[in-house]
Amino acid sequence: LIAAIYRLTKMENKNTNAIIDAIHFGDKVPLLLVPAIYLSTVITHLFGGSAGREGAALQIGGSLGCYIGQLFHLDEKDMRIATLCGMSAVFSALFGTPLTATIFALEVISVGVFYYSALVPCIVASLAALAISNAFGIAPTHFTFALTAAPRLLLLRVAALAAVCSLMSILFCVTMHGTERLFAGRIQNPWLRIAAGGAIVVVLTLLVDTGDYERRRHG
Repeated sequence: LIAAIYRLTKMENKNTNAIIDAIHFGDKVPLLLVPAIYLSTVITHLFGGSAGREGAALQIGGSLGCYIGQLFHLDEKDMRIATLCGMSAVFSALFGTPLTATIFALEVISVGVFYYSALVPCIVASLAALAISNAFGIAPTHFTFALTAAPRLLLLRVAALAAVCSLMSILFCVTMHGTERLFAGRIQNPWLRIAAGGAIVVVLTLLVDTGDYERRRHG
């Protein structure tokens, strides 16, 4: 169903990378990416799939920001800022964290490069989006953490955990890209690739059988 949506809207291979390319190279982000990513995320959650909200927020916000920039005939530099503002705004409205939304949008597009010229516009867009979402009574998810006395060597343990997580994230990204290239070379039909990927996930779930990703009832 999701593949059909992307096929009908002609949004195949359009993802967060399309937003990043729009900022780096001035590419246009199609507005149809908004309903495509929205519907696909809703359908994924509806059927129990795992899909993060961060990527959807960046894609929807970036698409809207780019479209509004086109309506006002902004130049290339201002188009980048408009795209970043859209990303920050939707992220802020979704998570209720305007400062985090601004920093995340500015840093996620390029490692080691920070667009200072977009800092103030993105903060303003984030605060405005948060105010509008609050006015409509849409409260973001809040988490409460209870802090206890820190044990010895806690900072070293946290630093070690951060290093391990960094290595695991690199391994995850390399595996994802490698698997994508492998499947694209072995299975030419995209529909068959989707079916094969889903079948592998189901088989792995049955083999591991942890129950972490499924709801069970115990009598």
